[in-house]
Amino acid sequence: AAATLSLTASVSTARPEDVGMSSERLQRINQFVQRYMDAREITGAVTMVARKGKVAHFEAQGLMDVEAKTPMRKDAIFRMASMSKPVGSTVVARQVDAGVIGWDTPVVSKLPGFALADPWVTEHVTVGDLYSHRSGLPDHAGDHLEDLGYNQQQVLDKLRLDPLNPFRITYEYTNFGLTAAAEAVAAALE
Repeated sequence: AAATLSLTASVSTARPEDVGMSSERLQRINQFVQRYMDAREITGAVTMVARKGKVAHFEAQGLMDVEAKTPMRKDAIFRMASMSKPVGSTVVARQVDAGVIGWDTPVVSKLPGFALADPWVTEHVTVGDLYSHRSGLPDHAGDHLEDLGYNQQQVLDKLRLDPLNPFRITYEYTNFGLTAAAEAVAAALE
């Protein structure tokens, strides 16, 4: 399943000099990114540098659409594919460390509408179970629905229709299991 990453308006920003970033350093970052893009024939990129918990640098370079010559935008949505997994798990781990949620938090406690085929598993499946692919969901559960055009919420709602493998015994890779866990973490932040 293709995942996307987009920055939202909730990102805390700072003037670069307030977090120890000189204009020369920012210029070197932009030059490095441009050299990297040129060397790998990358047409566009968005770079963000965070320091001391604040965004000190946020820059769009290159083109979003080469044929139309559309400049890259800071609010571009990038298809990340499985690169979303280490990014997402890092965000979740930070929230676990901050005490916002635990690896042992039942997903349904944060997403009351979440359900799997077995009511007992629904009540007991945790963020950690979904991130470690031991929820019982079958391999790549929901991916074909996404390919057919179902949106994220529709796919998550249909996970309840998939027959489950043994809970916490069977490893089956599931993109939408991770999505459900990540949504539970997002709900815990609200």
